[in-house]
Amino acid sequence: MTHGLSQAGPDYTAEFARDPLAFLRAQAGERAVRFRLNDLPYVLVNDVKAIHDLLVTQSDRFTRTEFTREALAPFLGNGLLTSDGDLHRRQRRLMQPAFHPYRIENYARLMIRHIEHAISGWVDGMQMNVTETVVALSLGVVTEALFGEDASEAAGDLHQMLHLMQQAQAAEFDPQRHDATRRAEFERDLRAAVGKIDQRIHGLIARRRAGGSGGNDLLAMLLAATDISGEGGMSDQQVRDEVITLFIAGHETTSVTLTWAFWLLGKDQSVYDALISEVDGSLGDGVPTPAQLMNLALPMQIIRETLRLYPTAWILFNRLATTTTKLSDIPVMSDEIVMVSPYAVQRSAHHFEHPDAFNPGHFAEGWEKRRDKFSYFPFGGGARICIGQHFALMEASSLLAMMAQRFRFRLLDPEQAIIPQPLTTLQPDVPIEIELVARQETEKGR
Repeated sequence: MTHGLSQAGPDYTAEFARDPLAFLRAQAGERAVRFRLNDLPYVLVNDVKAIHDLLVTQSDRFTRTEFTREALAPFLGNGLLTSDGDLHRRQRRLMQPAFHPYRIENYARLMIRHIEHAISGWVDGMQMNVTETVVALSLGVVTEALFGEDASEAAGDLHQMLHLMQQAQAAEFDPQRHDATRRAEFERDLRAAVGKIDQRIHGLIARRRAGGSGGNDLLAMLLAATDISGEGGMSDQQVRDEVITLFIAGHETTSVTLTWAFWLLGKDQSVYDALISEVDGSLGDGVPTPAQLMNLALPMQIIRETLRLYPTAWILFNRLATTTTKLSDIPVMSDEIVMVSPYAVQRSAHHFEHPDAFNPGHFAEGWEKRRDKFSYFPFGGGARICIGQHFALMEASSLLAMMAQRFRFRLLDPEQAIIPQPLTTLQPDVPIEIELVARQETEKGR
């Protein structure tokens, strides 16, 4: 096996393990950096044209790394996040209709109902852990969107399995990942969790198959999906893999993004004031319709800016080069692993003025035409762009808008230092807690 240029790369295993985000930020000014982690050759790519080549024009020359497949396959099987090549393309085609823009309005009604139910239980002076609150909300939304029926037990098992998957992924950069005792304990917990969720999900699938698999939820659409010829649907195992993939992606992205959004808004009340002003002018006091929420500008700008500063996927799944090639003019040798970090690129002064400042104006109307395409890519890009990105954006922005109709809030500890933790997703290291302040009727009518 020849790694070519990568042989000259320094070993950064210790530096990366100590603080991955600081390491990535320190390299962000370079178009590409070669180094070694745990004895493997990496190329960190920051150049937007090279990222475009990696994710779009040359994506077929790269595949998932062996570690990614081994870490995720026990949980996700051959779902969209883990499959490659013809299988991935086929599954993407089968699943895309379930995420067509016209279906987002249907999902939005479901989201509005769950958000309204949650907010109706909030009162003036109530203190809450933001993460716990939004996790419970997003769990309810994604569970009903997937299964339609009451599947709370399956949702609880899936949530537990998510934590194990996070541990498995985090081990990629852990020098002690081969410790026999730790591995044995993990595999024991893994077998128990996966066995339990497989039993539940296959039970749901069997009941749907027996009943004709009708319904408007995502499970029904996966069971009914066929290719262009009207044939070639998914096997039960493939449906299982995609259901679990959609659950994990849909649940985690929304809850983590909203946690960061509350913290950012708590630190900058002027933006929340502007949100309240827009909401009052467009929504009034009633329960909004999907169309009303989709017409609001600032909630979506806030969520996009949150994802710029704290992208859920702080690092994209590493890509293994299957052949020697070039990304833009950057040479990549066969068997080198290409690393790309939305966190580092999106916080670069090359692309954003005052890159560490919270400024939703970065995403004012027309923003996509003003910026290099891959200066902002929290959902990835190309054929592997997150299939549920519009679902996640709609849910998160709707909660902000509907909360602003009734409440202001304050951080319980505005001086608290929050350190982002680069786990499977980018999470705050401590709970973010707020206190609600009910808006007065006189304020709403101003």
